[in-house]
Amino acid sequence: MKNELKKINDDFEKQIDSVTELIKFDKLILDFCLNHIKTLNEKLKNGVLKITNPYYLADNTIQALEGIQRNNSFTKHYSILYNQCLVLLVSHFTLVVEEIFSTVLKYQYTNQKLPNAAKNQIKFILNEIDEINQNPVLLKNFLVAKKKLTFQSLNSVAKSFDNYLGIKIPQDQKFDDIKFAFECRHVIVHNVSKADEKFIRKCNDIRNRNIKRNIFLDEDINFTSSELEFVKISMLLFIQELTECIKD
Repeated sequence: MKNELKKINDDFEKQIDSVTELIKFDKLILDFCLNHIKTLNEKLKNGVLKITNPYYLADNTIQALEGIQRNNSFTKHYSILYNQCLVLLVSHFTLVVEEIFSTVLKYQYTNQKLPNAAKNQIKFILNEIDEINQNPVLLKNFLVAKKKLTFQSLNSVAKSFDNYLGIKIPQDQKFDDIKFAFECRHVIVHNVSKADEKFIRKCNDIRNRNIKRNIFLDEDINFTSSELEFVKISMLLFIQELTECIKD
């Protein structure tokens, strides 16, 4: 099981890196264009033609692009991209948590190491359906279908790991950062990024978060690259600590 968990952790880091590349894509494009324009400008000035007339040179264009680069002038226009990056982060996180759960459930089930609380939770299924009794993957899928098991909120994740695997997840600051990301993902996808009363009520209960500590009714929820960095680091630490705890 240790090797499986290590692979899950490594794959998750690669997925997070792919989102990071997307977050920084605008900067990469700007740097690429600026470097090529500077190179061309130097050739016009110091090459064979020795052009000195500013009308034919790119000095003004270079200054404008450097100003955009220095002041992050277009950052506000990337809010849609950044919000979709948040949705991607939560999706990747949800899938990897579910994969970890399945791996541990299969190990504990196969080796008859399920905690007593979990045995009581699934006893009614094991007694009724022999096929599921022989297959822990089917057992997990059945629990999801019957809404006995869900990974759509971080509280549900913590409850599922505790009830079915006997693994308690500490509800620390990174837990609250990820929990908040789940709520933001929901409002971005289902309410066009607009904070409603339900969203504000849920966020008021997440007091230990690092980002967007003050939210107002009808406010547009727009993430920045630095806020996404907080979420990304919290998720990486969460998965790393969870897999290390299980391996130990």
